[in-house]
Amino acid sequence: MKYFIVIFGILLLLPLMAVTVLTEDFESAAIPNGWTQEYVTGEVNWGVHNGGQNNHPDNAHSGNFNAWFFDASEEGYTTRLISPELALTTHSKLHFWYAMDDWVNYQDFFRVYYRTAPEEDWILLQSFDESIMDWEECLLDLPEPTSTYSICFEGEAYWGYGICIDDIVIEDCVMSVLVWDNDNNSHYVDPQSGLSVTCETSITQSLDALNIVYDLETVLPSRLDNYDLILIELGLYCVG
Repeated sequence: MKYFIVIFGILLLLPLMAVTVLTEDFESAAIPNGWTQEYVTGEVNWGVHNGGQNNHPDNAHSGNFNAWFFDASEEGYTTRLISPELALTTHSKLHFWYAMDDWVNYQDFFRVYYRTAPEEDWILLQSFDESIMDWEECLLDLPEPTSTYSICFEGEAYWGYGICIDDIVIEDCVMSVLVWDNDNNSHYVDPQSGLSVTCETSITQSLDALNIVYDLETVLPSRLDNYDLILIELGLYCVG
């Protein structure tokens, strides 16, 4: 009986490169140009404020202003604050700070949505429904990246101290990946399909599933500092 062993090596050369696609701290003292608002129910606008209603929280997370959604009623008026269109590639992340303290038993709510194009529907990314007295950090992965991507913060006001958002950052983590096929075209039989496949297939299939673009080379390039990640396929070895 023969046993087939596939050996792979992974070498990390450089940290993942993060490109800042959007940053907003609301220090212009107004909702910034390029951001839009969409009424869902009622007609309450997002504005800017230094902290929340009656100093809940006391101040903006940084600087003097933050985005703020507030209504002194129990009507549940709901409005979306929509970002400009963004061009995203892979492994993009949304980072922001938020607070939404309740007043007695009156609690506001907000949700984060994304859409892949202006004509597409909004898709819920995360809901927030608990009282947060002081600034809290949030980091979310952004799925389905496109060149016409948008996010929105949907506020739903129920007479709490308001929904406060500050220091929004969207980063696009771009990887340059090399797959080095160094196995002299060795093949093995896939136990599930019964097909003969090349040894680098397990690497490339995984990258394809994650929508990661890569270079597949049989000859190692002279310049390796252009790559963030190198996956080396060392070959197929047979032991009996």
